[in-house]
Amino acid sequence: MLRTSTCASIGALLISSALAQGIDASDTEDEARQETIIVQGTKFEQSLMETPDSVAVVTAEEIEREPIADLYDIVERIPNVTAALGEQGFAIRGVDQRGVGGGGSGLTITTYVDDAPLGNQTTFFGPTGSWDVSQIEVFRGPQSTNFGRNALAGAIYIRTRDPQFEPDFRARLEVAEADTYQISAAGGTSIIDDTLAFRLSGDYRESKGFITNTFLNQDADESELSNFRGKLLFTPTDDLRIVTTTTYAENFAGEDVVNVGETDNFDREVAYNLAGREGTETFLNAINLEWDISDLWSLQSITTYQETDYTRIEDFDTSAGDTSDVGLDRKGTDEALSQELRLKYLGDRLNVLGGLYYVKIEDSFDDEFTINATAVDNRLAAFPIPLFIDRDSLSETETENYALFLDGSYDVTDRLSLLFGARYDYEETENRAVGDTQFVPSLDVLTPLLPPSLAPLAVLLADFEGLSESSTSGEFDAFLPKIGLQYAVADHTNLAFVVQQGYRSGGSELSVLDNRVIDFDPEFLTNYEISTRSTLLDGDLTINTNVFYADWQDQQVPEPIVLEDGSTSNLARTVNAGESTLMGFEIDADYAIDSSLEVYGSLGYVETEFEDFETSQFNYSGNSFAFAPEWSYNVGFNKIHDMGVFYGVDINYRDDAFADNENQDVVEGYTLVNARLGYEFNDYSRITLYARNLFDEDYYTFLNRDFDADGNFLSGTSRIGDPRVIGMRLEANF
Repeated sequence: MLRTSTCASIGALLISSALAQGIDASDTEDEARQETIIVQGTKFEQSLMETPDSVAVVTAEEIEREPIADLYDIVERIPNVTAALGEQGFAIRGVDQRGVGGGGSGLTITTYVDDAPLGNQTTFFGPTGSWDVSQIEVFRGPQSTNFGRNALAGAIYIRTRDPQFEPDFRARLEVAEADTYQISAAGGTSIIDDTLAFRLSGDYRESKGFITNTFLNQDADESELSNFRGKLLFTPTDDLRIVTTTTYAENFAGEDVVNVGETDNFDREVAYNLAGREGTETFLNAINLEWDISDLWSLQSITTYQETDYTRIEDFDTSAGDTSDVGLDRKGTDEALSQELRLKYLGDRLNVLGGLYYVKIEDSFDDEFTINATAVDNRLAAFPIPLFIDRDSLSETETENYALFLDGSYDVTDRLSLLFGARYDYEETENRAVGDTQFVPSLDVLTPLLPPSLAPLAVLLADFEGLSESSTSGEFDAFLPKIGLQYAVADHTNLAFVVQQGYRSGGSELSVLDNRVIDFDPEFLTNYEISTRSTLLDGDLTINTNVFYADWQDQQVPEPIVLEDGSTSNLARTVNAGESTLMGFEIDADYAIDSSLEVYGSLGYVETEFEDFETSQFNYSGNSFAFAPEWSYNVGFNKIHDMGVFYGVDINYRDDAFADNENQDVVEGYTLVNARLGYEFNDYSRITLYARNLFDEDYYTFLNRDFDADGNFLSGTSRIGDPRVIGMRLEANF
């Protein structure tokens, strides 16, 4: 493992190399790729050349040419960004979107679709398909000043295609292995010339998946996505632009967890008696108003509303045995209303933006589950007959967040700029929980059967039995500064150094078993980052680098709950018990060799370490984060022939990564090769043959193995990456 000095040396070498090349580059009037790509997630909508943040921008052209179906296909191509828990969310620079081990309040990464923030469940089961998307931006590193709450590790910003006044229509038909089908269409035109235009988009995709449930004789992980969107563009004057977006999406999938033994196996068969199902129905609405008050001043208003219904059915014991009736039936709702106002000033030397932000979030979960009582305490396995816990619970959370923010730059000289920003964040939360816990068989029946040594456990369980209700509330605030310098080393090379702070609010939670109130404090991440942006060879070659070091304090982590008799349960609560560091770099390069051939590549390295992370049961100090591969890279090329033939190859690598904070289970690294070959019939239609995972590599995306105190294997579960998939697309664009 590289240590701090090695990482810093590599970063210094990368920066000095980029600067040297930038100084030698000849002056040119040609616009480079990164000077024409506008990063829309920043409030100033800067060019890629001007943006010091480590942001990977995937354009509409790239999305269309690659065999990309959804956001996860894009994330696997971006170094230092991974899909966590087997495509159940994301991790950026080793920081999982749910925090350390799933403990804490809110998220560390937020995904936005047309400026609407998505909740946790909506992130991995929501409107995140790639159809009719104009651009996707993945911000690596804290974005609390820019995006506000839930952006301690970064943010993902998705922008769909806006209406235009010229007629436009496009469609796609796709078929692939695993009975995968996609049919999509989008189009629009003006309603009133140069004043009012519309765009409609529809996308339907289904797949039988790759896992068979032999007990039920059906596909276990089949999936289905429906996504419909309508947009209006209204420009009543030259100074006023309004875009409205309305989206309805249904995204559901079956269970993709499979049992695994002590040694690796990639058997895609399960035997559950309860068919798993998870997904959402989501409604999004956004209104984006931009008013150019004068040549120097502009006002922007962004209003968003999200409503999501969530469903989760899960077989807890992943078997079809006598105890296979244990499982979860969860229904949830997530409703969020946000309003943001931005006032922007663009002067000769000073560019500054100030604003206000408000969001109200109401979410609830109604859980009905049955679990083996050993989930609370392993000693209950010694009971003479199996004991199960039946629980029906309702949990509700209401969050209101208020913020004031400022962001800007001041040109000290023609080459040197001061970067600054700040955000004041205030949050109120209220939690309420109602639960009814019953035991099967009842404790009255069980207790007379127990030997004296187990009687105290029955007394302990009696405290959990029956109806309970509790509530809690909290208030949290934070001041989040950003300061930096940007220097134009040459006409086509920028160097920047920025320090900024990320934040995740504190909170309180209610124990899933007994509704006890558990409070915890906020956590903060301070990030130090050096970046270079260079365009070389008359703008044909772009090289971007970011080197970072971050200090993460007061991490919200899960800790096993200690029961009243002093024993440790298998349930957890959230405490502030972690201090960590992470450091590394990202390099992105793109070279247009000529008008028909482009090669590209990116490399990421991140070193993560728990500096001080000790709970009542474990000491993780010195361990690495889960879902944090040290090395990752992406290389590829795209070739277009005059005769209409086009082809390309994309290679993606992920290093070994730990699957847990204990650093016991390791998900081995893997390399995925994707390829495409196509033909353009004319300017309006083309056909593409593609292969994902061309060499059919077996790999895990998640792995968990349990062992007893003597090291003997007990059980294991995993998620297996998709095998090779061959498919074909037919596309039309008018």
